[in-house]
This record gives sequence, structure tokens and C-alpha cells, in this order.
Amino acid sequence: MNNKQQRNVFLSQFADNEVIYSSLSNNSSEKKIVIYDEKRIINENITFKNVGKIIEFTNIKPQDNDHYFIVHNFILNKNLATLVLVTNDRNYGIIYYLTRKGNNDKWKHINIIPRNTR
Repeated sequence: MNNKQQRNVFLSQFADNEVIYSSLSNNSSEKKIVIYDEKRIINENITFKNVGKIIEFTNIKPQDNDHYFIVHNFILNKNLATLVLVTNDRNYGIIYYLTRKGNNDKWKHINIIPRNTR
């Protein structure tokens, strides 16, 4: 699998994870969770929909959404990933650690750390 395919699989499984979605929705009043990717881990906008849950990764800064998350840091290795998101006001952040046993296994969260940034 090339890097782009690995990122797409990771993002799809990240967005499909119930615990991760819950942690994001706890910090957003919007039905659709918007994640602005200023680190350019995606090349084009990607929207994941699953039973009323919508997570959109965008590389265009949202203008009409008063609350969104920003990718602050992203590390994707073969079996370990770290994704750090901050709210658009940069007052709150969430650190996600995910792992998998092999290339064909699903990504599973091993730790979610919410933090106030100030």
C-alpha cells in the first residue's frame, strides 16, 4: 500500500470509530464534524458518512462554520498513528493514539487525551 492509500484507510477507519466520533461530537455543537487540514495530509476534501454521522476533512479553511477542528500534528507509521486536533479557537485539543497489529488489521484507538491548551 502506498502512503496515500494508507492515509485514506487510516482516515476512513478513524472517522468510522464510534469512540472517536463521540469525543469529537462532545466538543462540537454541529451535526457535521469539520476537520480543517492545514498540514496537507489530504489532497482533496473527503467526507465520511455513517448512520447520521458526518466527518469532513477539508483543506479549505471553513468560512461559514463557527466551530471546527484543525489538524495540528499527524504521524502515520506502519502500525502506530498519532493525530492531534485543536478547536478553531485553539483553546482545546485532543490527542489520538491508534494502533494496529498488521497492515490488514483495523486501526484501534489506544488512548485519547483531551487537553485545554491554555
